[in-house]
Amino acid sequence: MLKVNSIASDGVFKKARMNLDIIILPIAFVFVVVLMSISTSFKFLSFSNISSMLLQLPELGLFSLAMMQAMTIGGIDLSIISTANLSGVMMAWLLTNAL
Repeated sequence: MLKVNSIASDGVFKKARMNLDIIILPIAFVFVVVLMSISTSFKFLSFSNISSMLLQLPELGLFSLAMMQAMTIGGIDLSIISTANLSGVMMAWLLTNAL
């Protein structure tokens, strides 16, 4: 009987922990944005900074999506460093030779 109660209480604690994680993540995100805005004299959310981030981050997003897919299906290992290095070398070659 005691074992059944401990399993039930573990499930309750697991749900409470998941709910706490869901609540803490947006609060932490807002805290980081406010902290960065204050520390950079409110230039963090400026148009030039946001446009710069939008131009620089798509590659990282694509790498992240590729790694997420491989990790989700438990398949191949996509080492992000070697993938980034190969793409940098290929881009340098394209810029010097092909274009």
